[in-house]
Amino acid sequence: MYKIKKVINNNAVLITDPNNEQEMIFMGNGIGYNRHKGEMIEDIQDCKQYVMNTEGVNYQSLVDPIYLKIASLILDEAEKQYDTVNRSIEMSLADHIAFALERIKDNVVISNPFTKDIEILFEKENRIAQIGRKIIEDKTGVLINDDEVSYITLHIHNAISYESVSESMKTTLIINTALEQMAETYHIPLDKNSLSYSRLLIHLKYMFARLQKGERLNVDMDEYVSKTFALSYEIARNICDYIKKNYDYMIPFTEIGYLAIHIERIRKETNEKMS
Repeated sequence: MYKIKKVINNNAVLITDPNNEQEMIFMGNGIGYNRHKGEMIEDIQDCKQYVMNTEGVNYQSLVDPIYLKIASLILDEAEKQYDTVNRSIEMSLADHIAFALERIKDNVVISNPFTKDIEILFEKENRIAQIGRKIIEDKTGVLINDDEVSYITLHIHNAISYESVSESMKTTLIINTALEQMAETYHIPLDKNSLSYSRLLIHLKYMFARLQKGERLNVDMDEYVSKTFALSYEIARNICDYIKKNYDYMIPFTEIGYLAIHIERIRKETNEKMS
């Protein structure tokens, strides 16, 4: 049995073990709902448990309750859009928000070169993160910038996909690097605000999802596209070779043809603007 020392929110409580006075945070769906300070609760198996007393670390020094509250409200918004949300990321999201606001207070600017790409790749999660920006401002009086919103976007993606923030950032990095290399090698300007760029990014996102799941496209456009859009096909093949060489992804030929179609749209749009 444990004693509740503080109800942080509906999904987190600070408890103490009466046997040794050790403090812990229990986090799980509804764990704090209708609970009260001083109430005794049993050990709960399906929840995350964080020990607070290790080497003198206590709850307050770990994360301020306001940031846990903010993280909880953001995940509440995610639950309005998704059937399943992994609320165990609440602590890491709260910690990120606390650190972000500390940086802002100290006038330390951390830019994110992939902000626009993240906004496109994870559009739905980004809309939730935009709501999160308003929640943060309402609760703290601090308005975070677009770069910080993009980092929160990745945390939300982690909560709904179980893909870690680092994995999501790696996928974004691979895509961004491949496209930048394409732009430099073939002198194709990339307009990140264009519809064709968005379509290409989304296509690459789902291509990676297929590769990770071992799924294949049903229709083979390879022969037709290689003859009709030869240069775009060459560019697509080089991009796939780059990804294979540097990141050890095996990409089937069927993917190259579809990727080439999206590249052809960008090339056509670029030529129209230059003419």
